[in-house]
Amino acid sequence: MEHTFSLRRDTAGNENTGLLKLIAIITMIIDHVGAAILTSRKYIFLRYIGRLAMPLFCWCMVVGACKSRNPYRYALRVLIVGIISQPFYMLALSHQWTELNVYATLFCGLCAIIGIREKKYFSHIWAPAAALLISHFVKMDYGTEGVLLIMGLYLARNRKWAIALVMCAMCIWWWVGDPFIYWLRIQAGDLKMSTGALHYYVNTIQACAIAALPLMLLPTFRSFRLPKWFGYAAYPGHLFILYLVDRFLL
Repeated sequence: MEHTFSLRRDTAGNENTGLLKLIAIITMIIDHVGAAILTSRKYIFLRYIGRLAMPLFCWCMVVGACKSRNPYRYALRVLIVGIISQPFYMLALSHQWTELNVYATLFCGLCAIIGIREKKYFSHIWAPAAALLISHFVKMDYGTEGVLLIMGLYLARNRKWAIALVMCAMCIWWWVGDPFIYWLRIQAGDLKMSTGALHYYVNTIQACAIAALPLMLLPTFRSFRLPKWFGYAAYPGHLFILYLVDRFLL
């Protein structure tokens, strides 16, 4: 028997998730090409384009969580894809087992949404708190900021101005807050901070995610259906291809 929520399932934003996922996948691939293969400074524009991917994935997850008839099965699929993707994430982008891919962040954010919607045993309190704590202490792509973005977009889902406010607030943080935190860590003698990582944030690349906001808000009147299998296979698949290209063709 499928689980159903009693809460409303519609949102105020663009619910054409097939199109949004396709755009997110394309920009993600462009970003990872810039991160793994074309790493020269003259190709930095690829990383700017890639900033659209994460907020679009987050918004699609919010819409999916609202529409899904079985959110637990949805969360299980996200978890499985994350586990499958981890070796390819490590190979293609030079990460360790202790550095989890973005599906870990999406999974934490989805669990927070489920807890907020269910409100079982005060899950609307402890589920988002647990998601934030896990994303803080376990290193994962986008981490706490990604989980906060997912939660914020979910809470703002029924008002366009609220969605815009959440995105603007997060991008302002990426623009001002992250460089400031990195500066503080350098002053404290954190030797793990690399020049490349600091340069990345000082140039406010991540704040360019604000470019995804019009796509999240403005409706596209012709629905586009993206095969579910393609949406899930795209992440580990493109990472594997990038690894093969970098390993055997370059």
